[in-house]
Amino acid sequence: MKNLYLLFLGIFFSASLLAQDAGDKPVNIETEEISLIEFLNLLTEETEAPISFSRDQIPTEAIVSGDFRNQTLKEVLTRVLPQYGLNFRPVGNQLVIFEQPVIKQNVKWTIGGYIEDETTGERLIGANIFDLQSGKGTTSNNYGFFSLTLDQGPTDIVISYLGYQPYKLSIDISKNILGTFNLKPSLTLGEIVITANRYDGKFLTEGKEIGVGDIKSIVSIGGESDLFRTVLMQPGVQSGAEGIGGLNVRGGSNDQNLVLLDDVPVYVPQHTWGVYSIFNTSAIQNARFYKDGFPSRYSGRLSSVLDVRTRDGNKKEYEGELQLGLVSSKITYEGPILKDKASFLFSARRSITDFYSNIYYRTIRENEPGTSGTIKYYFYDLNLKFNYAPTIRDKFFLSLYNGQDTYNDNLSIRKYVVNRVAYFDETKDEYWGNKIASFRWNHTYSNKLFSNTTLTFSRYDYISREETNIESYHGGRKEEDIFRISQSNSNIRDLTAKIDFEYFPEFNHKIKFGLRFTNYRFQPGVVDAQENSFTNPTVVDSFYSIIDTFWKRSEIAPNELGTYIEDQFELFKNGKLAAGLHVAMFMTGNKNWYSFEPRIRFSYSLNKTMAAGAGYEKMTQFLHLLSTGTIGLPTDIWVSATDNIHPQRANQYSLWWQYKDPKWFELSANAYYKKMRNLLEFVEGSTLQVNASNWESSVVSGVGDTYGLELALRKSLGATKGWVNYAYAHANRQFDDINSKEVYPFRFDRRHVLNIGLSHEFAHGLNLKANWTYSTGLATSLPGGLYINIPGVSFPPLDVLTFESVNGFRMPNYHFLDIGGTYSWEGSWGKQSIEFGLHNIYLRKNPIFYEIREENRLYQRFLPPLLPSFSYIVKI
Repeated sequence: MKNLYLLFLGIFFSASLLAQDAGDKPVNIETEEISLIEFLNLLTEETEAPISFSRDQIPTEAIVSGDFRNQTLKEVLTRVLPQYGLNFRPVGNQLVIFEQPVIKQNVKWTIGGYIEDETTGERLIGANIFDLQSGKGTTSNNYGFFSLTLDQGPTDIVISYLGYQPYKLSIDISKNILGTFNLKPSLTLGEIVITANRYDGKFLTEGKEIGVGDIKSIVSIGGESDLFRTVLMQPGVQSGAEGIGGLNVRGGSNDQNLVLLDDVPVYVPQHTWGVYSIFNTSAIQNARFYKDGFPSRYSGRLSSVLDVRTRDGNKKEYEGELQLGLVSSKITYEGPILKDKASFLFSARRSITDFYSNIYYRTIRENEPGTSGTIKYYFYDLNLKFNYAPTIRDKFFLSLYNGQDTYNDNLSIRKYVVNRVAYFDETKDEYWGNKIASFRWNHTYSNKLFSNTTLTFSRYDYISREETNIESYHGGRKEEDIFRISQSNSNIRDLTAKIDFEYFPEFNHKIKFGLRFTNYRFQPGVVDAQENSFTNPTVVDSFYSIIDTFWKRSEIAPNELGTYIEDQFELFKNGKLAAGLHVAMFMTGNKNWYSFEPRIRFSYSLNKTMAAGAGYEKMTQFLHLLSTGTIGLPTDIWVSATDNIHPQRANQYSLWWQYKDPKWFELSANAYYKKMRNLLEFVEGSTLQVNASNWESSVVSGVGDTYGLELALRKSLGATKGWVNYAYAHANRQFDDINSKEVYPFRFDRRHVLNIGLSHEFAHGLNLKANWTYSTGLATSLPGGLYINIPGVSFPPLDVLTFESVNGFRMPNYHFLDIGGTYSWEGSWGKQSIEFGLHNIYLRKNPIFYEIREENRLYQRFLPPLLPSFSYIVKI
C-alpha cells in the first residue's frame, strides 16, 4: 500500500512538473489581427505544448494582435485570455482553457459595431442604441458605427430605427464586443423608436435628420420628390423667390450654405434655376441639416450645413427601380459584387421637359409670320457608388456624381417690307453642372476609436455662348450687317484630403478631431465682342471690338489648411456640454487669412420629456458668390478672399427649448441672433458685364444682422403624421456705398413664414398628403428713373435704372396649397406605386410673380396657377 501511494505521488508530481514546464516554454511570435483560435493553434505549434480548449468557448469575434516575443507561454496566456473572459490551468500534462468571468465592481466593457438593414446590408445612420438596465444610450454615426461603454453584468440592449422592428439583445457583458447588428424593416405603420433622449431627457442632438420618408411626405412637383422641398419646410428656411430659387437660411444668402454630397462640397446644388436640387431621391440614404449648433468639423459657410449621404447598394441581392414622371424619369440598379462584402449602386435621372418646351415654343413662334425657332431645356444626374468591406474593421467607398443643365434657344425672324428685307438670327446656348468624386476609408481601431480618411474632388462649370446676326437689304443690296458674339465661362474646382477621428472614452463622452487640406482653383471669365459693318456708301464703314481682359486673367489657386476638435460630455447631472474649436489658414496671393472659430452648445434636462439650452458659434467663410439675382442663377460667379477682399465672418447666439412626448408629438422653440461682416454687394450700377476685368472694384463690403423666433410642432408616429412650422424674422444689411449708408432690409427679409403639412396612411396602400405655405413677400427695389447713354458717348450703349431706396418695396404676401398622394400595390412586376398631386393651388385672385434683377433690368415671371404632378414607379 505504501509503495502504491508513493507511485501515485510520483505520477502526480511528474504531471505537475510537465505542466509547469509547458507553461514556462518560450514564445517568440508576432501576430496581426488573427482569430483567437488561430492564435492558440499557433502557440501549440510554436511551443509544442498541449493546449486544450472547446471551440464553443472561444468568442468568434475575438481578434489577437501584438508582439509576443521573449515571453513564456504562461505570460502570453495570462496577457491574452482574461480580456475575453477566459483563463487556464494545468490539468495532467495539458494546459486547459476554461470560461471564468470575473465579476468585479466598477468593471466596464464596451460594446460597439455597425447597425445594418438585414435585407440589404445597408448601414443605418442615426440608429438608436439603448441599454434598458442603466438607461444609457447612443446613436450610430454617419457610417453606422456606434460605441457604448457599460458596466459588467447581464443587461438588455434595444436597437431601434424608424421604419424598422426594434432588436433586443440580451447579453451578459464580460468582455469587449465588436459586431454587426441587423434590423428588419417594419411592415406596420410605424415602429416606436427607443432612444436615450426619451428616457434621460438630454436632448443634445446634432441637426435635423431628414430621411427618405420625410422627403416623400412632401407633395412633389411634377412627380419628382425633392430634398430641397423638405428643407424649405423647416422654420427659418426660405426659397430665393416665391417657391423657387435655392436655400436662404436665417437671412443668409445662397453662398452661405455648406452642401455636402458624401463629404464633397457642392457649389451649385440645384437644377432648373432652383426648382429642383441635384439630389436624386432614389440614391439618398440620409441627410442632416444644421441652422445652428454647427459641429466644429464643418467649416467654410455662415448660415447652414446640409450633409447628404447616398446609399451603399444592396449587399444581399440585385434589385432595380424605374420611375416615369411628368418632369423627369429615372432608373436605379444595385446589387452585390461580393455577397455581404462589396456592392454597387447606379442611379440615373433625366428631365423630359425639352420634349414639351420644343413643341410648345416651336408652335408659338411659328404662329408669328416670318418667325421660327424653339427653346430646349433639360437636366440630368448620374450617381455611381462602390463599397467594399474586407473585414469588420475596414470599409472602402468610391462615390461618383455627374450632373448638368442644358439650355438652348434658337430664334430666326424674317421681315419683308416693300423693297426691304431684314434677317435676324440669334442662338443662345448655356451649360452648367457639377462633377464630384470621393474616396473614403473607414477603419475601426478598437471598440472606442473610429477613423475616416477621405479624398475628394469637386468642380462646377458654367458656359454661355450667344450669337446674334442682323442683315438688311434694300433693293437686293446689303444695307446693314451686324454680328455680335458674347461668351462667358466660370468654374471652380477643389481638391481635398482629410482625416477624421471619433473617440469614445466612456458613456456620455465623445471626442472628434481631424485635419483637412484643400486646394482651390477659380477661373471666372467674360468675353464680349461685336462687329458692325455698313455697306451703304453714304455711311463710313466702321468696326468696333471689345474683348474683356477678365477672360485672359490667370486662374486663382488658393490653399486652405484646417484642423478641429469637438468634445461632447456630461457636465453634471442632467447637464450636457458640446464644445469645439476649428482653426484654419487660407493662403491666397501675398496674403494669409486666419480663422479661429469656437463653438459651444449647452443643454439641460428639465425632466424626462423637456429640455432647454443655449449655444454660440463663430464661422468664417473664405469664399464669396458674386450675384445680382434673387434665385441663385447659374451665371453667379464664385470668387475667393484676396489680398484686398476679406473673408466673411459671423457670430451666432441661440436659445432653444424642446418637449418630446414619446407617443404623441414634439414641440420646440428657437430664438437666435446673428451678426455678419465683410459681406459683398455690387456697387450701385455695376455688374460683371460692366466691369468684369476688375471685379474687386465693382463690389463693396458691408455688414448684416439677422434675428428671429422659430416654432415647430411635429407628429411623426402613427397613421396620421404632420407638422406646423412658423418663423418670425428680421434680416438687415448696411453698406457705406449703398442706400446712402442707411440700413435696409435684405432681399430675403421675410417677416412671417408658416408651413403646415399633413398626411394620412389608409389601408390598401393609399396615402394622402397636403402642404400649405404662407409667406411675407420679398423686399425689392422699384425703379424711380432711367438714365440713357446715347450711342457714341459710350460703347456699348447702356440704359441704367435708378432706385430711390434699396429694397424699399415689399412684394405681395402669398400663400398656396399643394395636395397629393400615393397609391402602392404588389404586382406581377414587383412593388408598384403611383404618385399624384396638384402644386400651386392659389387661394387668392392675384397671380404670383417673382422678380429677377440682372444687368440693371427688372424682369417679371408669372408662375402658372396650377402644376399637375404624376409619376409611376416600379421596383423589381
